[in-house]
Amino acid sequence: MDGKAETLALKREVGLVGAVSLIAGTMIGSGIFMSPQTVLFTIGSPGASLVVWASCGVLVILAAFCYSELGTVIKESGGEYIYILRTSGPVMAFMLIFSSVLFVRPAGVAGISLSFAQYAVAPFYPECPPPSLLVKAVAAVSILVLATVNCLNVRFSMSVQVFFMVAKVLALAVIIVGGVVMLINGHTENFENSFENTNVGINPIGIAFYQGLWSYDGWNNLNYVTEELKRPEMAPEKHMLSLQREIGLLGAVSFIAGTMIGSGIFISPLYVLSAIGSPAASLIIWAGCGALALLGGLCYAELGTVIPESGGEYVYMLQTTGRVSAFVFVFSFVNVLRPASATGIALSVAEYVVAPFYTDCPPPQQLLKCVAAVSILAVALVNCASVRAATLIQVLCTAVKLLALSVIAGLYSYDGWNTLNLLTEELKYPEVNLPRAIIIAISLVTGLYLLVNVSYLTVMTPKELMMSNAVAVTWGNKVLGSWGWIMSVAAALSAFGSLNGTFFSGGRVCFVAAREGHMPDILSMAHVHRLTPSPALIFTTFVSLLVLIPGDFQSIVNYFSFTAWFFYAITMIGLLYLKIKRPDLPRPYKVPIVLPVTVLIAAVFLVLAPIIDSPQIEYLYVALFIFSGVIVYVPFIHYKMCPGLLTKLTQFLQLLLEVAPAEKNV
Repeated sequence: MDGKAETLALKREVGLVGAVSLIAGTMIGSGIFMSPQTVLFTIGSPGASLVVWASCGVLVILAAFCYSELGTVIKESGGEYIYILRTSGPVMAFMLIFSSVLFVRPAGVAGISLSFAQYAVAPFYPECPPPSLLVKAVAAVSILVLATVNCLNVRFSMSVQVFFMVAKVLALAVIIVGGVVMLINGHTENFENSFENTNVGINPIGIAFYQGLWSYDGWNNLNYVTEELKRPEMAPEKHMLSLQREIGLLGAVSFIAGTMIGSGIFISPLYVLSAIGSPAASLIIWAGCGALALLGGLCYAELGTVIPESGGEYVYMLQTTGRVSAFVFVFSFVNVLRPASATGIALSVAEYVVAPFYTDCPPPQQLLKCVAAVSILAVALVNCASVRAATLIQVLCTAVKLLALSVIAGLYSYDGWNTLNLLTEELKYPEVNLPRAIIIAISLVTGLYLLVNVSYLTVMTPKELMMSNAVAVTWGNKVLGSWGWIMSVAAALSAFGSLNGTFFSGGRVCFVAAREGHMPDILSMAHVHRLTPSPALIFTTFVSLLVLIPGDFQSIVNYFSFTAWFFYAITMIGLLYLKIKRPDLPRPYKVPIVLPVTVLIAAVFLVLAPIIDSPQIEYLYVALFIFSGVIVYVPFIHYKMCPGLLTKLTQFLQLLLEVAPAEKNV
């Protein structure tokens, strides 16, 4: 062994294409197909709903700029967890990971898988809603499949991401073209008096932003895998066992765009329009969400280059606010944020999978949840199998999403803007690819979302949009006629690709948190041959399936967004801390201080808006769950109380899963 210790680390297999696919492919998921009706219903008018979508885009852009700096300063995977850990301390970071691991991430997985299942079974229930059990079964299968893919091979997982990103873009292109044709033919009646009936209350605006930003979720995904971005000149020693840098620029762009473009753009428009009340206002919301996502991504890009570790917010909090805050984050992330995100996407997948079978009535909830569970399992399998395979899936899914969005031309729809910060250690040249991928992916997604919402409102009246359970299917039936089922397939593929990106990034947060001592040791280990964090992926799969059972799409989105933006605010505070207290840190990329301040103000508004105007007891429960992480932190993390059974279980699982402790890849 030539005297070198043999260690394990993740490979850097994520390049620029994979990174863009990861961000865009995660963002373009179920949100754009599920959220428009809710946004419109909440805000009250088509004009106001467009304002919401535009504002969501602006907010995400700002946040993404901030994350770009964080990702280049703190070059570790883990996203918000690692950023909060490095800036706010271990308690706050543990609060994050506690909520994220047990609720947020599983809820996200469940939501996306349900979206996938809904559209997957829709063609089989044209006149009535599919059984809820069937939808949940399909969602569960999708979760298991992608879990397997991500456990087997990183490269394959990224290939999947790129493929689905391309598919998404093509699908959206179809929607956009169809809407443009309708506009050219003079169908502009839905934009007359477009701001009429706009709801201007704080609560409707906040809920509309929740739904819009769900469609942008995924903007920070690359910060979760910083250690896997390719950087050959800093490749690990021959015998070092670590996550490999296999994510290049294409993979990075596909990762971000493919995660963002999920089910949100197919589902959120209804909720955005419902919330804001007018078409014009809904478009402004969509644009604002996109701008916010881009700004947030740029801030995260700076963090990712200053702290070049995977883990996202967890690593950033760890280095800026301390171990306690980082533990609180990872506690929330592993248990709430990531499961909630995955569950929401899975539900979106299920919604479109079954939509063609229930054309005249909503599908049964049991069916949707079954389909969502299947989608979660499928994604988990892919990500456990190979990073490369997961990347390929992400690229392909993103392509499909872009096609769907162009056909039809929301912050849940923008969710995914911070995905790349979760896997910084697997990104090639993170100091270059992180900001590039974020700018390319989020700008692409924001433009597509606005055009898609214009197409929705051109083809459908606000009432038709708000009454639709699957807006893409309704749009397809009105524009494509007998070929309308194609949109159900496209929306399902879009959500599936977003689910893959959510799995790919979410498992890295558990992995990094366990490596820092905030989660059980078994979750910090990687497969000795495949070099994938399979234990963390398996754990995320399990929690996501639990969240899937009782959850419904809209409540998952609202509580997910409330929790996520609470920790985004903490992350922005960490970036401000680094700028003021640590100006000496090398910064390959940095943003003006006004950007993190703007994102911080927006995050505080989004957290307080639903509480101030129309308080609900459920938000109190979510807040209590987040801060309950402190109770867990004191005995088990601070005093290191560990049951002897846990040690034996770790040894057993290590042998069973063929995993070993992994080193940092920075």
